[in-house]
Amino acid sequence: MEITRRTVTDGVVLELAGELALGASEELRRVVDDCIGEGHRTIVLDFERVSRVDSAGLGEIVRAHTAASRHGRSVRAQGLNEELERLLVPIRMFPAASGQGRDSRAAHPRDIIWMVWVAVVAIIVVSLVALIWF
Repeated sequence: MEITRRTVTDGVVLELAGELALGASEELRRVVDDCIGEGHRTIVLDFERVSRVDSAGLGEIVRAHTAASRHGRSVRAQGLNEELERLLVPIRMFPAASGQGRDSRAAHPRDIIWMVWVAVVAIIVVSLVALIWF
């Protein structure tokens, strides 16, 4: 994984290249933490040249978003491929690249907890109905 930093007016762009996998996710963590510590308000992750993301890389993307939110910062994404967009947009981690018909508000941890709670309640209700019905 190669990470190139580019400072812009409202923050920093991290241009990622290669595989965001187990070993490389630690490097992304370090760079994102440095950007937060330096006071950048917005951190843009550019996935244009990322060839593959494994579960450790995906976890690091979520961690970066959460860490930035805790410090009053934001993490944005650009250059999402179809697979990453399919994974991150439904949980509102990042807005859809196309912006067509989707909520463009980035996810707040409270929103994710709410969605998990609704899913758990739905599973319990379906289980109870199935138990009573059958």
